[in-house]
Amino acid sequence: KLDGIQEIVISARRLTEMGVRYVVVSLGSRGAIVVARDDEEIVVGEAPNAGIRYLEAIGSGDAMVAGIAKIVSEGGTISEMLLEGIACGYANLFEDGPGRISVTHRTRALQDTLIKKEKWTHKL
Repeated sequence: KLDGIQEIVISARRLTEMGVRYVVVSLGSRGAIVVARDDEEIVVGEAPNAGIRYLEAIGSGDAMVAGIAKIVSEGGTISEMLLEGIACGYANLFEDGPGRISVTHRTRALQDTLIKKEKWTHKL
């Protein structure tokens, strides 16, 4: 188990040094982080309405991966990739069953998710 953003980023950077292009780490209801091989910045996405009441969380990670894969296949940016992933994972929370995405909730999450780039200066 990794404790804290610093440990997560250090571990993700080690993976990128082995050739992995993108490392995406889910932070559960708080959002996710992307560390890219060719970028010194990390991208942090804060999920909307942490602590909300939802129907079911099963499948939200899969929905997040699906959103990320969609943007990667379209050649999108890292920020777009993370935004879509978080939005799809969030939208799945309100559906009865895994892998389903509410268009209404996805649209709301696209508007309410905060994406920010942070410079990472720590050397391994």
